[in-house]
Amino acid sequence: MCLSQVLLSVAQIRTNLINHCAYRYELLCRDPEPDFDRSKVRGMVGKLFDVFNGKYCLALMTTAGGSLYSYVTDDDLTNKEILQKALYPLTQKNNLPRHPKGSRTQNCQSALSLINYDPYYEPVMKFVFGHTLICRDLNVARQVTYHPKIHCRSVTLDGDVVDPEGTLSGGSKPKGSNILQELGEIKRLENDIKEPKREIQIIDQQLSSLENKARSYQKLKETIELRQHELDACKQRLSQTTFQQHQTEILSLKEQIKSHEDDLLKAQNIQKLSQTKIKDIESKLADAKGYRERELKKAAEAMKEAKQRAEKSRNNWKKHEQDHDTLCIEIESLQKDIAQAKEQRISLEDKIAKLKTEQEEMRNENANVREKVAELRQKIKQQKDKINSQNKELKALFIKLEKLEKHNEEFNLEIKKKENEVNKVRSESKDSFKKIENLESKYPWINEDKEFFGMKNTRYDYSKENPVEAGQKLSSMGEQKEKMERNINLRAMVLLEREEENYQETIRRKKIVEQDKEKIKNIICKMDIKKREKVEKAWMIVDENFSSIFSTLLQGAQARLNPIKENNQLMGLEIKVGFNGIWKESPGELSGGQRSLVALSLVLAMLKFSPAPLYILDEVDAALDMSHTQNIGNMLETHFTSSQFIIVSLKDGMFNNANVLFSTKFEENVSAVTRKVNSRLQATCR
Repeated sequence: MCLSQVLLSVAQIRTNLINHCAYRYELLCRDPEPDFDRSKVRGMVGKLFDVFNGKYCLALMTTAGGSLYSYVTDDDLTNKEILQKALYPLTQKNNLPRHPKGSRTQNCQSALSLINYDPYYEPVMKFVFGHTLICRDLNVARQVTYHPKIHCRSVTLDGDVVDPEGTLSGGSKPKGSNILQELGEIKRLENDIKEPKREIQIIDQQLSSLENKARSYQKLKETIELRQHELDACKQRLSQTTFQQHQTEILSLKEQIKSHEDDLLKAQNIQKLSQTKIKDIESKLADAKGYRERELKKAAEAMKEAKQRAEKSRNNWKKHEQDHDTLCIEIESLQKDIAQAKEQRISLEDKIAKLKTEQEEMRNENANVREKVAELRQKIKQQKDKINSQNKELKALFIKLEKLEKHNEEFNLEIKKKENEVNKVRSESKDSFKKIENLESKYPWINEDKEFFGMKNTRYDYSKENPVEAGQKLSSMGEQKEKMERNINLRAMVLLEREEENYQETIRRKKIVEQDKEKIKNIICKMDIKKREKVEKAWMIVDENFSSIFSTLLQGAQARLNPIKENNQLMGLEIKVGFNGIWKESPGELSGGQRSLVALSLVLAMLKFSPAPLYILDEVDAALDMSHTQNIGNMLETHFTSSQFIIVSLKDGMFNNANVLFSTKFEENVSAVTRKVNSRLQATCR
C-alpha cells in the first residue's frame, strides 16, 4: 500500500472517530513531568472490555454507572500525578467486593461472566462488576436480591436496579445512544487505525534511513568532485610541459594511423559486400515477381507486429504515467514531511540547548542550596540539643506539677463533698420549715394547740402513740382519698353542659366544611378542564409558531412539539426535528448550531404566545454562521411586527436588518457610541 493510500485511510478513520465523538472519552491532561510514561494510563474502563451479547449493554451500563468513565492506571503514584478524574490503580487490590456466587442460568448471570477482558485488568473489573447480578426481569431480580443466601445487588435487562437494602431505582430507559456500543465502535476504529499508523512509522523510519544515505551520498559526491577537480588541475599543468606536448602529438599521429587502417579495412569490407549485393540483385531480377510478393507479405506481418507492439507500448505508457503522477505526489508529500521534520529537529535542538543551559544553572543552584541546607541542618541540630535539654527539665517540672494538681483535685473533691452535705442539710431544713408553715396555714388548730404538743395526759401525748403506726395510717388514708378523687369528679355536671354545647358546634362546623369541600372539588374539576383547554390552546399556538420560526431560520427543516403520551399534553412535550421529511429520533443527533436554532425558535415561539413590548437578545448568533444570522434578522422582521428588539451582535448579517444601529468604538482612550438609521427606514419615513 502506497503512502497516499495509507494517509487517506487514516484520515477516513479519524473522520469516523470524530463523528462518533471519540474525543469525549479521551483523558485530556498535561504530562505532570517531562518524561512521563503515558503507557502507565491504561485507558477508560469502558474501553477495557467487550460485551458478549448486545442485549446486556443497558444492564452493564447501569451496573458500572459513573465507573464506566473512570481511567485505569498502573499504580497509586500515577494517580497522584494526574489526579483530575476518577482513577483506579491496578495495584490497589484491597477491599474488593466479593464476587456473587450462584448458578449461571438464562434468567440470572454474573455481570463478570457477560464481558470479555484481559486478565491484567481483573482487579478493576471485579471492583466495577463483581458485586452485581444481571437478571432477566424485575421479578427474578427481587427473588435473587432478597434471597438470604445471596443478598446481592441485581440489575435487570431494562436497567432497573434492586438493592438488598430495599431501594429500587429505574423504571424508564435512558435517552440517547448506547454508550457501550458506541465505545465498542470507537475501539474497533482505534484498532483499525493502528496498522496504518504502524505503516506510517515504518515509512518514517525508511525516510530517515534514506536521509542518512542521501547525506552520506552527498558527502561522497563532494569528495569525488574535489578529487576530480584536483586531477583536472594536474592534467592541465602536465599539458603545459614540452614532454607532454610531444607525447600528445605522438598519440594523435598513432590515432590517425589507426583510423586510416580502420578506414582501409572498412573499404575492403564494403567492396566485398557490394560484390555480394550485386550477385544477389542479379538473382532477384531473375525472379522479380516472386520476390515482390514475399517482400509484401513480410512487410504486412511486420506492420501487424508493429501495431501490436505500439498498442502494448501505449498501455504501458498510460500505466507508467499514472504511476509517475502518484510517485510525484508521494515525493512532494515526503519532501514536505522531510522539511517539517528538519524544522522540528532544529527547534528541538534549540530547546535541548536551552534545557541543557537551564540544567547547568539548576545544578549550580542545587549545589549552593545543598551547602545552605547543610549549614541549616547543623544549626537545627544545635537547637535540637538545646531544646532536648530544656525538655528534660520541663518534663521533671511537669511531673511535679501533675502531682500537685492531683493532690489539689483530691482536696477540691473533699471540699465539694462537704459543701454538698451542708447544702443538703440546709435544703432539708428549708423543706421542713415549709411543710410546717403549710400545715399551720392548712390546719389553724395547730397554732391554737401548739403549746400542748408533747404534754402528758393530753391528746397530744406522743409517748402513748407509736409514730410509725400513725404514719402508716396517715398514708393509707391519703391513698384512699386519692382513689376516691380519681373516680368522682365534683365538676362533672358543669363540664357536661359545656361539652354538649361544644359537640353541637362541632357538628355544625363539620357540615359547613363538607359543603365547602364539595364546592372546592367542583372548582378544581372546572379548573382542570380550563387548564387542559388553556394548555392545549397554548400548545397549538406555540407549536405552530415554533414550526414557522424554525423553518424560517433553517430552510428545508421542520420542527414540532409532540406530547410524550398521546392526547395528553399535561404529561409533557418533546421536541421533534426533521429535514426534508426525515425526522430525527432525538435532539442529540443535531449539530451544535442546529440545537442553538431549535432552542432560540422555542423561546421566541413561547414569547410570541405571551408577547412583551420589548426584548433584549445578547449575542444569540455567536455560535452561528452568516446565513443563519441573516435568517434570524429576516425572522424577527417577519414574525415580530409589533415588538421592539434590542440586539447585541458582532455580525453584519444582523446589522443589515436593524432599523437603528448603535456602534461602539474606542477613540483616544474614550469609548464612543454612534447612532445610524437604516436607509430603508429613512425611505419609509419620507
